[in-house]
Parts: sequence; structure tokens; C-alpha cells
Amino acid sequence: GGFDLSVGAIASQNKDTIGVLFDNHILPIWPATLAGVLAGMLVGFVNGLIVTRLRINPIITTLGTLSIARGLAFVLTGGQTNQLNVESFKFVGRGAIGMIPVPLLIMLGIYATLYVVLGHSSFGRNIYAVGGSPEAARLAGIDVNRVRIAAYLISGLLAAVGGVILAAQLAASFPKAATGLEMMAFAAVVLGGCSLGGGKGTIEGTFLGVLLLRVLDNGLIIANVSSYYQEVARGLVLLLAVGLDQVRARRLQMKRG
Repeated sequence: GGFDLSVGAIASQNKDTIGVLFDNHILPIWPATLAGVLAGMLVGFVNGLIVTRLRINPIITTLGTLSIARGLAFVLTGGQTNQLNVESFKFVGRGAIGMIPVPLLIMLGIYATLYVVLGHSSFGRNIYAVGGSPEAARLAGIDVNRVRIAAYLISGLLAAVGGVILAAQLAASFPKAATGLEMMAFAAVVLGGCSLGGGKGTIEGTFLGVLLLRVLDNGLIIANVSSYYQEVARGLVLLLAVGLDQVRARRLQMKRG
């Protein structure tokens, strides 16, 4: 399997790239947005190259790029907030079409696309094969390195899209926003049934994992629970998710044994 723990930092770097380029009159808002998304994809591509060419553990690789991306966010902004007060841009994060919020429509569009790609395409089957057993996938004629690089590139793209939505919701960019998102993303996919060993999991399960975490967050906020205790709850959920994955793995091993 593979891991990408840099997604929160990519989202943060993306929104700060947009903020710096726009607020300093370097680019108009939409070219700045495109530049931010391309920067996120570049980080994903670099992750893929390091994992496949240098053969460095994915966790170590993406922790390293997480730190680099977060550092670059502070370097770009100087720790300052950049304003993104453009109505057409804010519509992406705050607007609605009919009764449906635009961020929800974007999420559903991504969900539908990934559902088709992962479940009904040769590329999706290759991802599962590489995640389950890279050596077996290689023997089956799959270009393992190409699939891995593509997966990290897509991860960078989607993280960057998340950064665009966050920046549009805030109508501003500041480096500390998006802190901790990588751990919640990790918890969501594991809660949704994705195996830490790779090769197992569905986009539907991940979708349910995200919904579960959002319900938890909203419940804690409605209950007026301190933000410090909210962090404790998120940590416990992460441990629970990993524990459940280990239980599933042991049961599967017992059935095979």
C-alpha cells in the first residue's frame, strides 16, 4: 500500500499560493487559482517520484513534503493573511445552486468520477493490484511506478482542490489554516474500510468515513465542547480507526490460515 500524509499541507500551500499571487497583484484570481492547483499537483508528482525512484518509504516521504509545503506556506506569506475578497471566487466556497451548496456539488462530482475510475476502469483495477501486491502487479505486466506516480499526482490535485474551496470559504489565506487535515483524511479512509496493507477499500466507504467524522465534529461543536477536547476526540478516533483495521486484518488472516 501507499500513504500520502502531505494532503493537508498541499491544501494549505495551494491556498497561500493563490493568496500571494492575487493579493500582491501578480495574477488575477483565476490564473492564480490555476497556479495554486498546479503547485499542488507538482508536490504530488514529486512524492510519486521520490517513492518510486528513490524508493523511500511513503510515510517518510510524505511527512517530509508535508513539512516542506507547510514551511513554504509561511515563506510565501511571511506569516501574514492575504485577502481573496472576490465574489466569483467566494461563490466556490460559499455559494449554492438552488438549495445545494457548491462545495457539496464539487464533492459529489469528485465522488462520482472516482467511483467510475476505481470501480469500472483498468486504471482503477491497476491501483488495487499495485496496492495489494506490487510484485504480483509487476509480474502481471502492470507498470507499477507509473501507477504509483499517477496516484500521488491525483492525490495532490484533489488536495489542491480542497485548498481552493477552503480559501473561497475564508475569502482569505493564512498559513495555519488546514493544519491537521492530513490526520483526519487518514482516519476517514481507514474508518471507511481501506486497509493499511493496501489493495482493499472503496470510495463509498471513504465517503461514509468522511461523513462520520463531520457528524462527530459538528456534534462536538453543537455541544459546545472545548476545542482542546475536540483535538483529543479526533486523536481517539484515529486510534480507533487504526485498531479496527488491525482487527479486520487479523480476522482475514485467520480465515486464510
